[in-house]
Amino acid sequence: MTLSSSLITVTVNVELVLLLFVGVAGYPFTRFTEKASLETLSKCLRNSGLTVVELSFSKCRLYVKPGSQEVTYPSVNQVKAVRDLFEGLLVGLHAPYTVVLTSGNRKRERLSKAHFTVCFKLGNLLSANHLTFHCGPIRKQAEERVKNFLRNVMKEKEEEGYVTMPAPEVAGKKGNFAGFETLVKLAGEVGCLFCWDVAHDYARGGLVTLKEGILRRLELIDAYIDLSKYKLPIHLSGIVVTRRGEKEHTALKSGGVPWKLFLSVLREQRYLHKVAIFCEARVEGGIEGRIQEALKILDFLRGDLTIVRYNDKSKIDGFFT
Repeated sequence: MTLSSSLITVTVNVELVLLLFVGVAGYPFTRFTEKASLETLSKCLRNSGLTVVELSFSKCRLYVKPGSQEVTYPSVNQVKAVRDLFEGLLVGLHAPYTVVLTSGNRKRERLSKAHFTVCFKLGNLLSANHLTFHCGPIRKQAEERVKNFLRNVMKEKEEEGYVTMPAPEVAGKKGNFAGFETLVKLAGEVGCLFCWDVAHDYARGGLVTLKEGILRRLELIDAYIDLSKYKLPIHLSGIVVTRRGEKEHTALKSGGVPWKLFLSVLREQRYLHKVAIFCEARVEGGIEGRIQEALKILDFLRGDLTIVRYNDKSKIDGFFT
């Protein structure tokens, strides 16, 4: 009996470790990123037991004027030189903030399309799971424009054999496209992923402070998103909120985001093998600071503490009710 119990315990622990996809988001990768910096990142992740990383092209431009302080994408040779560093890790990418899908401007649309092509090609070299991006401000016909754009890039993805899946991100500002439910249904219709930024969802007034609200969201994901081949990217952090929504990201313990309740529900629902959780908390301390913050998520998931309700009512403003 003792031996059987021990075996069961070992099996459960091994399974739990294998199913935890946790790491860091927002690590910049540009033409000027030194290989040594990425080597340090990879070493810190592996030594800490973290298994995912989202590399950010957020400030990259397709071209820059001579003498400009702006940066361009890493070269193909740069990516090839560092891809072995991330072998065995789940890699995600974040597209530049200049990508806008809602404007209706033909020039901006062509520019955004070119960004996607570059990201897809670099994503292939890194075997990246997803490419997340912000859709842009809410404008007339915004949903239809985003949908048409994504259909076109999904067609390119299939024709060119790109492996990285587009993942539009839940917006944090109420004036930006789009909220959780709109985005999950749109992504399901197009056939791509979406990026669930829990802090953004919270900032827009989403009911992630309630277990019932989180369960409703998991039901919607199961109904619309195919996760048979890809992990759903989740961003997790604290956040400062105004009446307009997101102001800035913070450490996990700040900003009122119910991250422990959220993780408790995912663990209870046996949902952890479907998702990759990227800690996007803004903290000091460089790589080590980011690692330590992400480890708070990993440690909580490996522990036995369960949170059943959100008690920090002081952090909820009137627009959440």
